[in-house]
Amino acid sequence: MLASLPAHRRSAIRRLGAAGVIVGILATMLLMFFGGGYAVPIRFLPILLVAAGGVLLISIPGDRDRPRSRRVEHPVLLMLGVFFTFATIGPLMMSVFLIKGEVATPLAGLLSAAIGGVIACGWAAAFTFRRWWLIPLTILFQIFGPEPLFITADRLGLLGNFGELSEQARRGALAFESLLCVIVGYVLIVRYIRTAEREQARGRAELDMARRMHESLVPEIDFTAPGIHVFGRSTPCSEMGGDLIDVVRSADRTDLFLVDVSGHGVRAGVVMAMIKAATRMRLRSSESLEEVLADLDRVLADLIEPGMFATLACLRFEHGSASVGLAGHLPVLRVRGDTIDELSNDALPLGLGADERFSLRSAEVRPGDTLVLYTDGFTEVQGPAGRLLGLERFKQIVVKHARKPPRAAADAIIAESRAFGVTEDDQTIAIVRVTG
Repeated sequence: MLASLPAHRRSAIRRLGAAGVIVGILATMLLMFFGGGYAVPIRFLPILLVAAGGVLLISIPGDRDRPRSRRVEHPVLLMLGVFFTFATIGPLMMSVFLIKGEVATPLAGLLSAAIGGVIACGWAAAFTFRRWWLIPLTILFQIFGPEPLFITADRLGLLGNFGELSEQARRGALAFESLLCVIVGYVLIVRYIRTAEREQARGRAELDMARRMHESLVPEIDFTAPGIHVFGRSTPCSEMGGDLIDVVRSADRTDLFLVDVSGHGVRAGVVMAMIKAATRMRLRSSESLEEVLADLDRVLADLIEPGMFATLACLRFEHGSASVGLAGHLPVLRVRGDTIDELSNDALPLGLGADERFSLRSAEVRPGDTLVLYTDGFTEVQGPAGRLLGLERFKQIVVKHARKPPRAAADAIIAESRAFGVTEDDQTIAIVRVTG
């Protein structure tokens, strides 16, 4: 039921859940250290219920902001650093607040260090890896775990060892344990940071290379041929996108392709590069766009991963006439004066392995007409209230700016769609003005 709510309401509920978790954590700390909570465990029941409810609310699907990666490099090294860094708290508190000398022995300090490290790792893992179910488990262990462990260790006679040491010697041993944990934790955290910095630098270099590859594969197009003026731009949502826009001029015809590979990022970008190379090579040996699309469909079905596909829209201008071909793509828009209509067909996307038959339809064009090819990165722009821009609103934006020069029209359409909201997909648009 919660998943069906608008995105902004789900985000508000998740923030409420996060507040509940924080209240549970703070209340646990206050009750343990200042309220005698260990003596009356039932006092923790309301706190646990609040924290558990908060965890459930955090776990519901949130808004459609671009997902952030939860992958952490070298998690074991990170958790060891957290363990030893916070393990210092137990023996340090024992050395400072040494009251029962017969209990505060060096071995008791080691046990308290282990308990503190485990609790710290529980909190760190919950928030670092978004394992929200660890929050109630950590709270339960923090409340009810230490006392049974100390009682068991005492019954086994472990805490009585080194009991003959003087109070000053025990304080020194506990302080040494704290210092040792600090040193080990510091070394591990520094090593983790340096390792992460090296890998981030390598990752930034790879992303920068991917961005340059995308710019070279999908450059901005400002192309003029007899009878048409084409302007196209592709904006990836990450360093490398899966959208392609390409113009191929051959003899007395001009072919314009716009492709949207499912997903985005490097994987989609590689498939996009394959499509560009295959399309250009195939056009050298065939004048039939139907054959080109059929061959692309078969090649992609054999090469790409299951579940991936590509939608395509293409235009061919030849001898003053135009033809439109689509493969699972949004309709091409034709603007004439103040009217706009859709040029569409029912072909499936490329790469599904369905042996689809592709056909082109003639499109009547006159001087002054504007044809618009675009990807769903525009129609799926999400506004603040969770509404999508949608095709009808996008058509209204196109009509408003269609009379402008192609570059200015594309800039205005992109700007107005982004003013409507955010998108998590690549945005690619081609404006074709028929000039004669």
